[in-house]
Amino acid sequence: MAHTAVKNAHELPRLRGAKPVQSDIGETYQQVRLYLDQGRQVLFSGTPCQVDGLYRYLGEHPERLVTCDVACSGVCSPGVWARLVSSMAYVKQHRPVAVEFCGKLSGDQERRFRVLFEGGGRYDAPAPKSELGRGLTRGLFLRPARYHCPSAGTDPPGALTLAIFAGGALPVEEKRKGVSLLLINTAKGAQIFDVLPLHRQARTLEEAAACDAALRQPPTLTEERSKFFDALEQLPFQQVRTRYLSAVQHREGVGQRLRELLHRGGKEKKS
Repeated sequence: MAHTAVKNAHELPRLRGAKPVQSDIGETYQQVRLYLDQGRQVLFSGTPCQVDGLYRYLGEHPERLVTCDVACSGVCSPGVWARLVSSMAYVKQHRPVAVEFCGKLSGDQERRFRVLFEGGGRYDAPAPKSELGRGLTRGLFLRPARYHCPSAGTDPPGALTLAIFAGGALPVEEKRKGVSLLLINTAKGAQIFDVLPLHRQARTLEEAAACDAALRQPPTLTEERSKFFDALEQLPFQQVRTRYLSAVQHREGVGQRLRELLHRGGKEKKS
């Protein structure tokens, strides 16, 4: 995946959707500077660290530049993602041509992970139950930088921050459609927000942070992540998939954690 520039509203769909894999900035920063030097207005969106990197590259906060960062929970290890893609291609016997990481049809509450292959074949699963989703949710293969990211928290560098509002007592219809979370971080962000034709409802920063761990602090490295990468070095990838990412393993893992909790509870009662 790579950063790209669009110049009209018709091209906006190219930028939409969650993308939990590494983004190649390429010459995007140089492009932004060129457009600014030409007197053009520029809206740059990316993760908080990418927005921070742009400001450091420019050495200033130009008036014609608007930045919008997205709440970032980390991205998949490029090596693991490449192996997942190769494995899917081997199973389908066709090359994948399009990926939708967290797709959602209008009116559908469930988000899905979809892959389209040459010849029309598809892989389609609820995002949290896909192999990629299970690994990301359990923190098995996030990139190491995520665990000590200085950009995590409620003080991001962008004028605006985009996230998903998943907390509070939302009406059923709003939960089904999905509710966006928009943080206003700067005076410029406030000016833009004031003219946006949005249906809006004010919430506290505490409520916002409760919706998304990325707005609180970096996650903690787990022993399970270390075991996953040890297995990745020593075993064929198909065995790693079965052991760590399959639905059967996921159910066994949940059962094991429940047994451990019950076991600890039993010990506490005896004491």
